[in-house]
Amino acid sequence: MAHDGPNTNPQDNWKGLASSGQDVIHQDLRPLAKKLEGYLETMVDSATAHLSMASSVPASAYGQWDAAVGLAGTVATTHRGITAQHVAFVHALRDMVRKLHVSMQVYDEHEQVIDAKIKRLDQLLKAAPQPSHVPSPLTTSPKSTGPSW
Repeated sequence: MAHDGPNTNPQDNWKGLASSGQDVIHQDLRPLAKKLEGYLETMVDSATAHLSMASSVPASAYGQWDAAVGLAGTVATTHRGITAQHVAFVHALRDMVRKLHVSMQVYDEHEQVIDAKIKRLDQLLKAAPQPSHVPSPLTTSPKSTGPSW
């Protein structure tokens, strides 16, 4: 569908957002959280070491030429900016991992509540007398496909 004006549909800007199938499958969240935790550990170990080493360079290492003082100041400012961005990204990644774990805990709690209600319903239906000509609703179990968000 073509149009002449600017794109006003935000879903067009995010690939996969307007999918026709299940967007989030709860079983995928735990492996995703573990993968992000691995990235976080690697980043904390390696990038933090590199940033620490870079901060220990004295201003005199840039030389005695006329622009050395300015270069040393620029490098120090840049290092502070990169370090601040690194710290912000690490904290955001950690928060994302936490949110994924919390999402799974909430999902598991809701699933347990629903399972308990279904179990209670099953018990009530099994206790009720079943007409002989109507098949029991409990003879076939529905397929579990997970939630579609």
